Amino acid sequence: MVLLSLVRTGPRVNAVLTHFCDNRPMSDAGKAVLDQLSQIFERQTAIDRAEHALIVSARENGTSWAEIALALGLGSRQAAEQRYRRLSGRVRAAHPESPVSGQGAADEHSTVDSVPLPSAPPQRQMVGQSSETRRRLVDATAEVLAERGYASTRISDIATRAGVRPGSIYHHFRSKDHLVEEVVRLAVLAAHRRVATTVAALPASATAGNRLATAMTAHLQVNIEMGVVARAHAHAFGQLPTAMKKRIRPHRRRYGALWAELVDAAISDGSLRGDIDGYLIRLFVVNSVEAAAFWAWRTHRTTSELADTVLRLVLEGAALSGAPGKVTRHAGSDHRR
Repeated sequence: MVLLSLVRTGPRVNAVLTHFCDNRPMSDAGKAVLDQLSQIFERQTAIDRAEHALIVSARENGTSWAEIALALGLGSRQAAEQRYRRLSGRVRAAHPESPVSGQGAADEHSTVDSVPLPSAPPQRQMVGQSSETRRRLVDATAEVLAERGYASTRISDIATRAGVRPGSIYHHFRSKDHLVEEVVRLAVLAAHRRVATTVAALPASATAGNRLATAMTAHLQVNIEMGVVARAHAHAFGQLPTAMKKRIRPHRRRYGALWAELVDAAISDGSLRGDIDGYLIRLFVVNSVEAAAFWAWRTHRTTSELADTVLRLVLEGAALSGAPGKVTRHAGSDHRR
């Protein structure tokens, strides 16, 4: 215990040695051992300061805590943060007169958890490489999510699919949940944007039926183009944590409101039957089109050909027979892949 306390006292080692020498006879061998212990402490302090400085430098250069954890052989970013805080405490205790780089003011009563962490610089805009990596990560997440569901989606699997190191993911996304949420949010926003802009481009003379059919074609087209991202959204949304679904729902509700407007207008002008709940018609139309997007790779049809088939399958049963505003696709909405 005496030796351990000597090793940990740091700058007071020489004073303690003097105290022992003044009050108690000590052999040359004993003095040599204590001298070696003092050297060990000094070397350890130098190592601590070097590791501390390297961590600060890594953070200043944008390295994530997850990557630092991997470099140090630690299991998580939290472990790396805790290690940094302990290093800060040891360096400050060994050299109280020297400022600790990367660290704000901390008084002598600071706890380990209160030591501030060095911040990364503002995200640099690496448009080419960074955006390409993000796209690969989103696609890889969508693939795993569509195949395995939310609970079985792991960062390591996403990294393998994307061809990156697990730690590098945290340069772009904070966590697995952040990645999953990005996939689901992207699917909703991309579909909403495509349908809204396509319908808005129709001439003023387009009937409510024309607008609905055009929206269906656009929705089918964007789902086919998004591929696995759309499938991941359809497959995994119900499995997501409550908080995540709560953040996504406003986007879904806004897109749903667009479909409600289209369906209600088609009912009002006689293009669709009025004896069926408009909400049920909307669910039937949207969900049927999303399911039809999965047929594309099996049937080898163009989007336009598939859209024509879907319009007949989905709407003829809901269309009012002989109605003057019968649902038809506007001539200007012929989209092909």
